[in-house]
Amino acid sequence: MAKQDEIELKLDVTAAAAEAIRCSPLLAAVPARVDRLAAIYFDTPEQALRGAGLSFRIRREDGRHVQTLKVTGGAAAGLFARQEWRREVAGTEPVIDDKVPLHAVLGSADRERIAAVFEIEVERRTSIVGHAGAVIEVAIDHGRAVTPDGVESFAEIELELCQGEPAALFDLARRMNEIAAVRCGILSKAERAYRLTERAAGDPARAELPGLAVDASAAEGFAAIASACLRQFRLNESLLMERPHAGALHQARVALRRLRSTIVMFRDMLGDGQGDFLKNELRWLAGELGTARALDVLIEDGDHVALRPGLVDARDAAYATALAALESPRARGLMIDLAEWIAIGDWRRAPADPASVTAPLVEVAADALDRLRRRIKRAGKLNHLDDDARHRVRIAAKKLRYASEYFGPLFTAKKAAKRYESFVAALEEMQDSLGRLNDMASAAGLLVRLGIVDRADPVDGKRRAELVRAASRAQQHLLETKPFWR
Repeated sequence: MAKQDEIELKLDVTAAAAEAIRCSPLLAAVPARVDRLAAIYFDTPEQALRGAGLSFRIRREDGRHVQTLKVTGGAAAGLFARQEWRREVAGTEPVIDDKVPLHAVLGSADRERIAAVFEIEVERRTSIVGHAGAVIEVAIDHGRAVTPDGVESFAEIELELCQGEPAALFDLARRMNEIAAVRCGILSKAERAYRLTERAAGDPARAELPGLAVDASAAEGFAAIASACLRQFRLNESLLMERPHAGALHQARVALRRLRSTIVMFRDMLGDGQGDFLKNELRWLAGELGTARALDVLIEDGDHVALRPGLVDARDAAYATALAALESPRARGLMIDLAEWIAIGDWRRAPADPASVTAPLVEVAADALDRLRRRIKRAGKLNHLDDDARHRVRIAAKKLRYASEYFGPLFTAKKAAKRYESFVAALEEMQDSLGRLNDMASAAGLLVRLGIVDRADPVDGKRRAELVRAASRAQQHLLETKPFWR
């Protein structure tokens, strides 16, 4: 069985966008081969292969049946560097023997329980394109995923590097984005079908912890965390493009904040102007979604019942603004730029400080956690601060929470686990109180700015004082809790 490596960039498109790109000067004059492919995917009833980061299929192509096992667990957002094993088989039943490396992840009993779970049908149009000094295979796919629970149609473009530098893939993607809307693809065809079987396609995507290895380098840690953030954003963006969804909007903003925070945490290693530019672009996009999120909160809290009609109208307008931002070439291009920078940016290829790239992640993590904790400590007691200063502490607490969630698993000593639980609990309590205070402080100004009221009502002083006291107690608890990383 042959073992091969692939470097791909996957792009999500609509069927109309795929057709516009096919008919554009980029591809119109390039010969193309059209294939109709059908693949059956296999797994155990508990999806053990998927859980192990493996994809196992048999595809019908050119009158043959080709069995393929792919390692997908290390895939970055949009850019896949995968290993795969291919062999021709007699029919649609998988051949599982010593040549198929499943024994490392499945026992013999589980291997016997592998069965078909869904089928994917694709019409693929493949061209070989020369671009930016590279040779690239361009595959335009129109397909559908068929599961016992339903059918989902999709279109996507895959750019596979045959020869040359990976940067050419991203440059070609940008050219395509000028012709029609393309977005970084973060779901494989198999993942689409798995989500359909779980009925998860309509649920907001919460942050996924990337499972950092204790012996990982700083570069590996940053790439894993940043890719997880990009994936979370794209999953929620896709849901938002279908319909207004408060949960998806919130989680999309969370993903953008997490990514900005990650860039700051690794700033000494990244050390290039591109990171600062992308961080500012992320701030812009989060801001475009911000008013819609603030109005969702106001409507959900139930404190402004008399104003609800005006709030709903304002929220509808804010969602239109948010959707326009997501639809813009600027936002789509930002995600392509991020995927390229994470995968092959100058911080990887020509780092200002090569030692920082190979530094142990656990040391970088401890330094970042120290910095963020000091920021909260140096701010002083929360009951002595004004609203703006407390808001800055709230942002620092969020960053510390993100860092704690990402880096917590790196610290494996018994005392670290116990300290981690106490530390995160105090952070959650402080964030909750500070978040409610921020909502109180910003709500009145938002209502006036949107023209829903002429004059802001006074803030509930008693409620505000209670929240300040709760946040102050949580801050004290946090600072008294021993750091789990030391």
